[in-house]
Amino acid sequence: MTPDRFERSQNRAKKHIAKQKRSLYNADDTTQVYGSLADLSQADDSALELTPVTLSQISAIDVPENDTLTATFKRKKRRVQNDDTLEMAVQCARGEPDGAERSFTRRQLEQFSLDDDDDDVGDGADVEGMDESMEIDEMEDDDADIPSPAKRTKKINKKEKDSPAKNKKMGLKEPLKQAAKKLKKLKSGGDQKSKKESGKNFDALPDETTVPKTPNQTWKEKRQERRMTKNNYNLISTAKRCWEDLRRADLPAEKKKKICDDLMGLLKGKIKELSMVHDSSRVVQCVVQYGSEPQRSSIFEEVKNDICDLCKSKYAKFVVRKLINYGSKEMKAQIFLCFHGQIRKLIKHKEASEIIEYAYNEFATAPQRMAIHEEFYGPTFSLFKNQVYQSLDQIMTEQPEKRDMVIRSMKETLTPLVDKDLLSYSLVHKVFLDFFIHADDKSKKEMIEVLREHMPSFLHTRDGTRVAMQCIWSGSAKDRKISLKSLKTHVAKVCMEEQGHLLLLAIFDCVDDTVLVQKVILDELLKSLDTLIVHATGKKVLLYLLNPRDPVHFNPDIQHVLQEGDHNPTSKKDKTVRAKELRAYVSPHVIKYLEEHALEMMSDNGLALVVKAIITHASGDVSPAMRAIADLVAKPCSTADGAINMVEHPASHIALKKIIANDKARLEAGEGILFSSILLEALPKSTIKVWAASNRGCFILVSLLDVGCSTVMENVKANLQPVMRSLRKMTFKGAEILLERLEKPKSQREYRV
Repeated sequence: MTPDRFERSQNRAKKHIAKQKRSLYNADDTTQVYGSLADLSQADDSALELTPVTLSQISAIDVPENDTLTATFKRKKRRVQNDDTLEMAVQCARGEPDGAERSFTRRQLEQFSLDDDDDDVGDGADVEGMDESMEIDEMEDDDADIPSPAKRTKKINKKEKDSPAKNKKMGLKEPLKQAAKKLKKLKSGGDQKSKKESGKNFDALPDETTVPKTPNQTWKEKRQERRMTKNNYNLISTAKRCWEDLRRADLPAEKKKKICDDLMGLLKGKIKELSMVHDSSRVVQCVVQYGSEPQRSSIFEEVKNDICDLCKSKYAKFVVRKLINYGSKEMKAQIFLCFHGQIRKLIKHKEASEIIEYAYNEFATAPQRMAIHEEFYGPTFSLFKNQVYQSLDQIMTEQPEKRDMVIRSMKETLTPLVDKDLLSYSLVHKVFLDFFIHADDKSKKEMIEVLREHMPSFLHTRDGTRVAMQCIWSGSAKDRKISLKSLKTHVAKVCMEEQGHLLLLAIFDCVDDTVLVQKVILDELLKSLDTLIVHATGKKVLLYLLNPRDPVHFNPDIQHVLQEGDHNPTSKKDKTVRAKELRAYVSPHVIKYLEEHALEMMSDNGLALVVKAIITHASGDVSPAMRAIADLVAKPCSTADGAINMVEHPASHIALKKIIANDKARLEAGEGILFSSILLEALPKSTIKVWAASNRGCFILVSLLDVGCSTVMENVKANLQPVMRSLRKMTFKGAEILLERLEKPKSQREYRV
């Protein structure tokens, strides 16, 4: 029940009581209705007892037809019995009201009881007497009518005789005086005064839903008021004014030095406290950056015992970052010593882990990095550290009995990092890689179950990519499926990662479920084909799908890394079958892309090899792409139009030579479609003569003659026969080689192309 509804219910109840009393007061013979003023007092108090408190009692209020005292008591008796049963049923069905409503009702009842006590002193005794008389009447006859006023007066007198002490204290006239007093109040509008007082008391009750009224202030004034309550407000205000000048890029060096000296005087002795606050922390950072070496040393000496605590602060960690960046070599070494024995705790902290990663990745020397690694190998290596630092390979070689202890300690340290989402740091990747290299199969499988849903977090570093590849190689079919699904919406980005794209190559090599690879990896990859085909690492993924481990595109180091997964225990399908299925799925898309974007791909130096790979290795019918390239080459061009001459352009010239040279292998494989034949069909008759007049054009004609197809050779010779005399006058190298091909028999040729 809300406060407004409660107040309205109280007002309705009091109005009903006042109406009954006014009707009684206006009667011709008051004593005939009530019998005596004592009976009036008793009826008055009984009516007050009918004040509704619960929802059921309020809803039961109704104007009675017979407005006599006897009928009123009958209704009260019947209503109390019915309401008790009803209230018990309601409580069993839906429970008691919530705590807020119950406490609110209790406060209201207490407030109203206090008001009644202040107005009517001594009423309690009368009410108590009337309650006892009512209880006696109810016990004698539950179904009988309420006795007459005269009989009730006798019972009250009998009660008073039984308690002489009470009669002496209050007297017989006291109830009559109280009843007369209440009638006078009713006549003079006393209820209105009580309503006002109860309203005031109700307004005085605290309300948790309202905001206390505050003076009208602007947001700047409120902000300033909040700031003034903080510690070191005056000091920070002064320091910030100096900081505004110090961070200016055009400030002279002399003035910077003077401001730094003034700030050091203000900040000295409070560096740690001020570093914890967001605005004063920037002031300290600025002093570290622009101050002198002695000033940096002074700041470091003040906080060197609290470096680890500062790293855990949201703002103070940047002060430590500045000290690492601008500090001397000796200061950096001391900071790393402060981290000694705390690496395992700090790497688990959200704020401190950033500082550890920054120091490890940017400034740590090789011995310092090994010292950090050793803390993951167990308390033996972190507490009893020698000056000689060892890698995990050396430890496993020299102390093989510690293998189980080291693996267990690494597992206990690394597992919580997964839950805290701290898997993106290169330090963590290095420790994970050491774990997978030296752990047994059981430990590997347990760790893979933890990491399989977090593959994208490892793919931006070399060590992290190796960890992800280990998870694919050593994981079960279920682990591989979950790992692949974790790459959804990240495939295009992974393809463009310098190291991360190797994970996709490992997936193409060992995952037997090619249908899953097609749905999860290839579909998303082909949606971004126009972006990936021009990217340095993105096109490597496409080339690997067309021709895996081609030495033209993949150096021996990458091939050696990929060969580590060739003998994994999970893969069962033959690798040639797996590669053929993936190539068949990708080939129609890349052939169509080449057909639609022949000009862009032929004129790009980086895509010449991609064009050659598509024509050479793509499955299915590649003739549409060949015709698109042939039409582009045969298209006449002029310098006025700004069009590209495909024969003279460096990129397209190399691509044409490679595509034509590939016809020899296609001819040996028994494939009937040759690019040379399609090209000669598309060329106008005069185009070959034009090509013979340029050096690069002659080399294209030489490539056509070297294909070994008799039809192509006869066609070229027939078109060059009219220009043989002019060709002999040419002095460039291409013309000499072309003449040699045309005049000398095949057995006497010396290949110098």
